[in-house]
Amino acid sequence: MTASNEWRKDLSVLALNKSKGSHGNADSKTVAQIMARPVFTVCATDTIERAADLMEWKHIRHVPVEDEEGYLVGVVTYRTLLHLLGLCRNAPVSVGEVMKALPVTVFPETPLLKAMLLMKDGEIGCLPVVDPKVRSGPKLVGIITGSDFISLSAELLEDWLKN
Repeated sequence: MTASNEWRKDLSVLALNKSKGSHGNADSKTVAQIMARPVFTVCATDTIERAADLMEWKHIRHVPVEDEEGYLVGVVTYRTLLHLLGLCRNAPVSVGEVMKALPVTVFPETPLLKAMLLMKDGEIGCLPVVDPKVRSGPKLVGIITGSDFISLSAELLEDWLKN
């Protein structure tokens, strides 16, 4: 076993032991425990300038897009806005024109490991969290990003290094 694999095994054991603490077993760790709330959103008819202003104001890189009824219809990302800036478009552009429609979503009860693997395997920067009880459409209740997993990893690494 290489040092890198040994470190990962130790960190996995630490994460498992930490999650078995006062909060139940490792399988009970869910997205709801680390997702960001409240979620700052835009409408598909908003301009990309509004989305960019929101990203700058709130220091975020992913903005869910909702329809008029408040249902999730897409996600617009900082990377998309940077790409658009490179195209030097002069005409006004709406969020709906550049958003990723029908994004991959998770429920608050989704295990953290499953969410992390979805993001890793799908090369996804964020997962909107939707309420599974709403049948008329995906109702946004939170968002989880790579930054959330980095924060969690930093906490676990800090604990691991102390031991």
